[in-house]
Amino acid sequence: MKKETITTVTKAVASAIQEHGNKILKNKLNTEFSKIKNSYKHLGNNITEALKKFLEKGNIDYQEVYSRVKDFDSFYNKSNKYNDPFNEIEDICGVRIICYYASDIDKINKIINNEFNVIEQQDISDRFNVNEFGYRSHHFVVKIKESWTAAPNYRDLENFKAEIQVRTISMHAWAEVEHKLNYKSVKEIPHKFKRKISLLSAKFEEIDEQFDTLRNGIEEYQNEITQKIKETNSFDLEQEFNIDTFSAYLNFLSPNEVFDQFLINQTFDFLFGHYVTFKVIKESLDLTKPFKKEVLEDFSKLDSFEKEEVGYPLFIWFSVDIFKERNLENTDDEYKKLIKKWRGNIFNI
Repeated sequence: MKKETITTVTKAVASAIQEHGNKILKNKLNTEFSKIKNSYKHLGNNITEALKKFLEKGNIDYQEVYSRVKDFDSFYNKSNKYNDPFNEIEDICGVRIICYYASDIDKINKIINNEFNVIEQQDISDRFNVNEFGYRSHHFVVKIKESWTAAPNYRDLENFKAEIQVRTISMHAWAEVEHKLNYKSVKEIPHKFKRKISLLSAKFEEIDEQFDTLRNGIEEYQNEITQKIKETNSFDLEQEFNIDTFSAYLNFLSPNEVFDQFLINQTFDFLFGHYVTFKVIKESLDLTKPFKKEVLEDFSKLDSFEKEEVGYPLFIWFSVDIFKERNLENTDDEYKKLIKKWRGNIFNI
């Protein structure tokens, strides 16, 4: 047999042996992965629910909190980089928190540090120089605290790791777009596209800054309205009619009542749509206030509303309808009768 033929056969045999060995290794890994996959799913679901409760307790609004477990192929493709993939791969279970404001990220990071055993943490944006922009996110590798295992849901999960990522909506949007571009790092990007990508990333970062500025401005505006009412013990009827001033007016009229936000918005939309001002509201209430108890009792009997909805917002709505005498052609028959009754009682019609 020629030397070249022997060499070819030897390589083929070696390749077959290696392929066979790889199949055995893959099957073995798959078997082990299948044994623990449900535990990682259980861990992800439990961490997700715990984080939602922590965020709600901290009054931190979030867009979404969710988890995922790597599929086996993804795990296997990554496993050849590690000697002990089950212990060294730290994102088999991944949890993602998507919040609205960049200024909330520090609060969320504190919660994670306080509530979990943090093994590792990283602010991905730290890798950029001051004049560079790109994918931003905060990553934590965590384990649950031993005390959690007292609850049945967390039993036997103390040795499993999870990666938690914290992003704003704009960070998440940019990360998703960047992922679709298929560039894993800055060095992979063709030079002709680097400036464009950097500029787009900078715009997403600016959006986060502007959202925080906007939120702070709104909160300052709402506080100014409230402070002015406290200082003067009165309400300026000449000010702009918007949802913030209307909410403040409701609190001024009935400071001990807890208002349903949906009902506030619904009432405001009705009033705004009929060009109602604070002066009109006051004039309406001056007429109906002496009969408030009886009016609300009548209102509570209507099938159109739940009893818990009947409060000051609907009393204002009802009062304005009595005072302004708008066209009720498209309203409920029972409501029409009630308006007619109280117009008669108040105006002696």
